[in-house]
Amino acid sequence: MSLALRFLLCFTFLNALVFSTSAKPMVADDIGIAEILRPAPSECGNNVLVEVRVQNYGDNSVTSFFISYTVDGTLVANYLSVDSLGPGQSIEVAFPALTLADGNHSLEVETSLPNGNNDGDTGNDKKVKSFSILISQGLTAPYFESFESGTWPPTDWILQNPDNSVGWQETSLASVTGNTSIYMDNFNYNAIGQVDEFQTAGFDLTGETKIALSFYLAYAPFGDNTGFADTLEIWVSGNCGLNYDRVYKAWGQDLATAPATTSMFVPASWMWKKVWVDISDYAGSTYFVANFRHTTNYENNLYIDVVSIEEFTALDIDDPSELGAMELFPNPASDQVAVKFEAKASGPLDISITNLQGAAVWQKTMPHAPGLMEISLPVGELAAGFYMVTLKEEGRTLTKKLTIE
Repeated sequence: MSLALRFLLCFTFLNALVFSTSAKPMVADDIGIAEILRPAPSECGNNVLVEVRVQNYGDNSVTSFFISYTVDGTLVANYLSVDSLGPGQSIEVAFPALTLADGNHSLEVETSLPNGNNDGDTGNDKKVKSFSILISQGLTAPYFESFESGTWPPTDWILQNPDNSVGWQETSLASVTGNTSIYMDNFNYNAIGQVDEFQTAGFDLTGETKIALSFYLAYAPFGDNTGFADTLEIWVSGNCGLNYDRVYKAWGQDLATAPATTSMFVPASWMWKKVWVDISDYAGSTYFVANFRHTTNYENNLYIDVVSIEEFTALDIDDPSELGAMELFPNPASDQVAVKFEAKASGPLDISITNLQGAAVWQKTMPHAPGLMEISLPVGELAAGFYMVTLKEEGRTLTKKLTIE
């Protein structure tokens, strides 16, 4: 056999092999489930929508097919659809709402009999999805997490550390109350642009009207960075995580609670500030969550302590602009509590601690000048429980709830 003939036979064989392995097999009638759109992984309320996207994977147009779905192994419905789908086309199919109990569930959706014929490829006929029904399963206000349990993350909190490197972690370097806080070690984290997150447990805000998310923050920039910087954002959801809205974002000097330093930042007690975020728009939610999202720029450490969900009404605050105008440190307290606030004008200042029945258990009047003030109050003899600390100056009253341990 000549060399030319050998080459021709080899080329013909390889060409036939490539064609046979790459050509799409002909499937006349093939309908399948492309995606389960609803329910979401977590659903607020027990009325649940089931919605799927069905696609024609075959070479023929499909004018009819069956679609059925089961929940927790029980057949709910079997429908005949007469929608016309050309090859490659898809359609969204929605079913009547289901009423399900709290807890975890499993949904299975399956197509069959395109054009009344056997399906040419059953591998795409079925999809399964797990989801949870959340009805008043969230924690209730007031809520305080001071990271003293020795468990990180706390129960039902979610930690996201995509690169499995530096992430949110507990530390005994500094704290507002007790011995522990959490922090991002930006000083040693050189993965610029990396995002790390933690998400709180869910909260039942039904019955609330004015409600706030608060936390203590300590941060020092590495230097005077006018561009991209270590950044903290808070994204919240009032529908069990189906949609999120950003309610807080700060970086650089807006994030700082202490002067810039090129040394590893460890805050002194006066370097903490309490941040308030008004979440009243989410009052009434059966399952509210807050996601703390941090982006590193390899600068300096950021600390958080005492994450709280508190009612404005319990704080006697009608104007959200007054949030943070007075701070109690530490809170909860056991011996002394520092009251920090910014006075508006000179004059007498009345300060009092009252129990929840409105009776004063400590009070004092003192002069003051405009500017930032810090007053230490003795609370060591007070019984454990809740109290209200009230400051009164001309034309202004500030009230904050105090917890005695």
